[in-house]
Amino acid sequence: MMKAVRLHTYGGREVLQFEDAPRPRPKEDEILIRVLAAGVNPVDAKIRQGMFARMMGTKLPLIPGLDVSGLVEEAGAKVTRFKKGDPVYACLSALRQGAYAEFAVAKVPELDKSIAVLPLLTRSEDEANALLASGIRDEVTSALAKIKALKLAPDPGSMATDNAGDATEEAASRPDVAYVVEGDIRQDPGDRVCVSLKLMDVRNNRPLWSESFDRTAVDLPALAKEVAAEAVAVIRTTVAELEAPESEASAKPKGLSFEGAAVMPVAAATAWQALVEIANLSPGQTVLIHGGSGGVGVFAIQIAKARGAKVIATASAANQEFMRDLGADRVIDYNATRFEEVVKEVDVVLDSVAGETLKRSYGVVKKGGIIVSLLEPPDKAELDARGIRGTAFMVSPSAALLSELTKLVEAKKLKPVISKTFPLADVAKAHEAIETGHTRGKIVLRVADEPKD
Repeated sequence: MMKAVRLHTYGGREVLQFEDAPRPRPKEDEILIRVLAAGVNPVDAKIRQGMFARMMGTKLPLIPGLDVSGLVEEAGAKVTRFKKGDPVYACLSALRQGAYAEFAVAKVPELDKSIAVLPLLTRSEDEANALLASGIRDEVTSALAKIKALKLAPDPGSMATDNAGDATEEAASRPDVAYVVEGDIRQDPGDRVCVSLKLMDVRNNRPLWSESFDRTAVDLPALAKEVAAEAVAVIRTTVAELEAPESEASAKPKGLSFEGAAVMPVAAATAWQALVEIANLSPGQTVLIHGGSGGVGVFAIQIAKARGAKVIATASAANQEFMRDLGADRVIDYNATRFEEVVKEVDVVLDSVAGETLKRSYGVVKKGGIIVSLLEPPDKAELDARGIRGTAFMVSPSAALLSELTKLVEAKKLKPVISKTFPLADVAKAHEAIETGHTRGKIVLRVADEPKD
């Protein structure tokens, strides 16, 4: 058994029951997490109220909570990426038991990392180029076969063709191939050759890496080893970072507390997907962030700055300096100034307020720009009339996305902001804070003490 917060019915904060509950058991592709901290999100209150019960199919009794951090207590039989004691953080599915408990289960299915090395194409009949192509392929194949995380597909020699696209297409049709290394060799003037290599995700038809190696072709065996070693080093790292889309857990960022990690998944992933994946925010562009001091806003400001954008944020007077410290270039007090009177021609609006704020935002976006709303869909007639784009979305966190956030944290470009910390037994007070207060940053539940280093 374990201590947990459970819902036996939907309703107000009084339905949050701190009680004994069965300790979960991980399946073969899951990990059991000894929870140290759990993040609290506005969506947690909506789940508690039953707003998503029909849409999501949640079943009672239910342990709420999506954001979690802690230590791996047990790994399922097919889990190879994590072991007992590993520090992790995760975003759990709302369809299963959640994070408000001493133990929680996260899915970490293994990604099929079967890889094939295709014959390199040569653009001339030169025998030396053919030998070099064969040597590079042999060296790459031999090196990849030694990487435990990869599964080398059976020899795809039958895929030899004069067209790289045809070979990749044939590889994609094979159930035992998820990735291919392909390439070609071009003879340059004199004794120079250009070797181009590419790593392809053939099931999703997307390139993961490509590079050209311009070298002097004197000692062909040595050249083959040199190019293969450089290529394999990149391929090893690239493939190691790939995660199954349904995987929920990732290694906790180094140097970040468990409470800090626990408040990141939903809010930081929301900011990332809105700005990077949907708006495609680019260096030099301008973004207007409404609710800049809130849970999503504090991450959005930092992610936008990391992307090289100019950041304008709206917030109350009390949060002006706070948002500048996070990186906002300009902060507007929404109680003193109507933002649409002083802001024009922005590339992106990120809106977590809705209502009148969304309506007033259409006029500040430049033609071709975009409004990303976290609450209500933008008005299509307004968008069309102004020649701008708009969308509303619900975040879909994954281990792969958490890995991207980890890179920013470890590069000191992203940090969580915790407004209040509550013990797990005081979960009702945490929900009261998330529902009634304008919190600065995030609220977290402390489930257990962090281990001493």
